[in-house]
Amino acid sequence: MSLSKNTETKLNTGKKLGNRLSTIDQFILSEYTHIWDCCCDHGLLGMRLLDRKAAPHIHFVDVSQALIEQVKHKLQTHQATSPIESKWYAHCLDAATIDISALNGKHLFVIAGVGGDLTSDIVSALIRGIDGGPSKLEVDFLLCPIRHHYTLRRALRRLGCNLKREVLVEENRRIYEVVLVSYQAENGSRKDGDNDKALDFEGATCASAARDNDLLDNRTAQESDSLRPISETGEDIWCPVDMRQKEIACRYLHSLIQHYARMAESGSEDALQKLKAYQGIAIHERY
Repeated sequence: MSLSKNTETKLNTGKKLGNRLSTIDQFILSEYTHIWDCCCDHGLLGMRLLDRKAAPHIHFVDVSQALIEQVKHKLQTHQATSPIESKWYAHCLDAATIDISALNGKHLFVIAGVGGDLTSDIVSALIRGIDGGPSKLEVDFLLCPIRHHYTLRRALRRLGCNLKREVLVEENRRIYEVVLVSYQAENGSRKDGDNDKALDFEGATCASAARDNDLLDNRTAQESDSLRPISETGEDIWCPVDMRQKEIACRYLHSLIQHYARMAESGSEDALQKLKAYQGIAIHERY
């Protein structure tokens, strides 16, 4: 995936999206009816999506009334002089309580800038609501937690989510995982751990899953977006497409191994399991 430079939005004159939000923006294709910018903060991503008409309905969601009022004021002020083609909504609520049962179409929930534990809780609550709804819905989640990636990935597997795309991105000397997963309500009947059966090893990587280099080199964009069980340690993020991505992947893997090695010294079995999983990762170039 080619990562573009920071993107300026018309709704935020003079302000640009950083590498992290720009990458998230590039993951969002025009296939959704509703896009939910959860934990939206000042709404920079959602405003970028409005700028480029990414979906007919763009929702800004945050628990902070003050932030939502700021977003609403900015949008109303802009709309008074320049029409906004997509419909927008500003919701002051907990993202975990969003109810989409009465809204037709395909939904995308974007959750970024919070920890993996909280992200897991929000996704779990949303999926419970989807499974309990009157109709079968297809929903995507675009996630970029600031920590606890392994915890989030494990939760996504147990929930029956499948991977579409993933990439590493660096901003302000910090490396983030951006992960796009899909969920269909039919998966709700699965028992926890069913997705584990699709992967008979910890921390599957594209290098170990492929029989030879040709399989990786000939993978098309459509194939890379096909649904796959999500790995707890990542798959495509360890298959860099250029030297820059390889350098980021190497530094990121090294930092994860160091982190869990320190935690394992205290006798934590969970940390030891994660350490072994990351130590088994092999970085495989796709260039």
